[in-house]
Amino acid sequence: MASIPTVAQAWRLPVDRSSWNGHKSLQLREVKISPPKQGEVLVKLHAAALNFRDILISRETYVGPTERSTGPDGQGLILTCDGAGEVVALGEGVTQWKKGDCVHSLFYETWFDGPFESKYMYHTLGGTSPGCLSQYRVFTAESLLSIPPYLSYEEASTIPCAALTAWHALFEKRPTTDKLTVLVLGNGGVSVFGAQLAKAAGARVIAGTRTNVIIYLSFPTVAQAWRLPVDRSSWNTHKSLELREVKISPPKKGEVLVKVHAAALNYRDILISHEKYPGIQERTTGPDGQGLILTSDGAGEVIALGEGVTQWKTGDRVHSLFYETWFDGPYEPKYMQRALGASASGCLTQYRIFTTESLLPIPPHLSYEEASTIPCAALTAWHPFFEKQPVNNQSTVLVLGSGGVSVFGAQLCKAAGARVIATTSSQVKAERYRWLGVDEVINYREFPQWSVKVKELTEGHGVEQVLEVGGQGTLVQSVRSVKPNGYVHMIGAVAGNTPGGGLAELGGAIVSTPVSGHMVGSKAMCERLDKFITEHKIKPVIDRVFGWNEVIEAFDYQLGGGHFGKIVVKTD
Repeated sequence: MASIPTVAQAWRLPVDRSSWNGHKSLQLREVKISPPKQGEVLVKLHAAALNFRDILISRETYVGPTERSTGPDGQGLILTCDGAGEVVALGEGVTQWKKGDCVHSLFYETWFDGPFESKYMYHTLGGTSPGCLSQYRVFTAESLLSIPPYLSYEEASTIPCAALTAWHALFEKRPTTDKLTVLVLGNGGVSVFGAQLAKAAGARVIAGTRTNVIIYLSFPTVAQAWRLPVDRSSWNTHKSLELREVKISPPKKGEVLVKVHAAALNYRDILISHEKYPGIQERTTGPDGQGLILTSDGAGEVIALGEGVTQWKTGDRVHSLFYETWFDGPYEPKYMQRALGASASGCLTQYRIFTTESLLPIPPHLSYEEASTIPCAALTAWHPFFEKQPVNNQSTVLVLGSGGVSVFGAQLCKAAGARVIATTSSQVKAERYRWLGVDEVINYREFPQWSVKVKELTEGHGVEQVLEVGGQGTLVQSVRSVKPNGYVHMIGAVAGNTPGGGLAELGGAIVSTPVSGHMVGSKAMCERLDKFITEHKIKPVIDRVFGWNEVIEAFDYQLGGGHFGKIVVKTD
């Protein structure tokens, strides 16, 4: 764990309240960080949620006590009551928390139970106490709660004010049940939380907006999706993608409608947009015939059920499958006819209809962003290492590069106890691999003949298995790196056209080294993968998350090759 910082950054209002001019007066300035005292913890805040209360405070129009904190160092109020992060240091006597715990703040630092008392207002975060719009904050041990395990920091940061305000009104005063009808007004955080909570309790929910009254959470008829043109002759790589409408039909018998919250990118998407993807050449034009929607990998929540659906309910968290119809058994070419993001519509859309059999529940400790990386990259790594030739604590494996499949391969094999060697192109990526527990990392720019280094690290024996993602550019060296009768699992082709050695040598080596390709995997394989991820609490490595309007930039970033792990797009 890194040493405790003494100074961090925070968004602060001036000490002189007469100079406040709404939120425009906020300044990004330093805040002094003191070590936690007895009964305190230091939290590195990863996310803070805004409330309209923050606007009112900055305008000096917030009701209640007029006292305002000037921060732990007297240099200006830090706004927002809502924060989420991880515990990085403990004060004396703290036993209920440990370093690394994921926590969120409380609106009132001293209201633990019982009826409200006015004295609690003098310890409200972002008002009479310093808020969470800071990189670090010291909390008393009692003024934190554990983050629900399936929530991200961003999601958990919304709980302290908006979610609890809605909960208090609907469940503490007069508990909401499936016998009640609830009206919520507006579409801000409190209202939306109120609708979600009431729906989860089985209530009928009506929402009032400025323009009309609607039944909340009814499915949309039109949403947005990133689409390639219908005319394939006009495709000009991913630059041809356009943010356009997609028609949403109600789910039919045996179908569910999913609100997609996150989609993960794969190099396959680039190849498809370049018209260079091998295999079946048919391309769907979407559910409404208006253009292909890319990406096989998505995660979201079920919001509507078709007739006869019993295995899912509204609110269930789910992720997609690469093949919609490969459920179990060996691969057959017909499954390619229903591959998402190519011959079937993909997940780069806000909503999508799925058959009930083509989804799996998200491992409970993963966020939507993390779960979206499973269908292609994680399963592609799992298939050779755990379905074809299962690794164990006696295995030594080699993974090439630091893209999504390779990083997943390293994580999965380490969880199984194997020794893992990885190749990568930079010291920064090497350090990230070491942080994941990888045993040896070879910089292939420093060691162009990296297979020699692999043999050195294995006392001349070589490894049992190689996860080969480079194609012709690295295949010969991969073959050189394995033991006799070892395995080279071919996944992709991104390292160029040079075989990295003589073709005669390659032909001779393959005689004693099985080289085989793999077709991602079936639903049954993915179920076993999800179980393994859950048991070992594996967290997918996400290099960067892009916004819904940044899809072109996300693909540009992917093509740059500087990422480590996965690239994800949030659809919200």
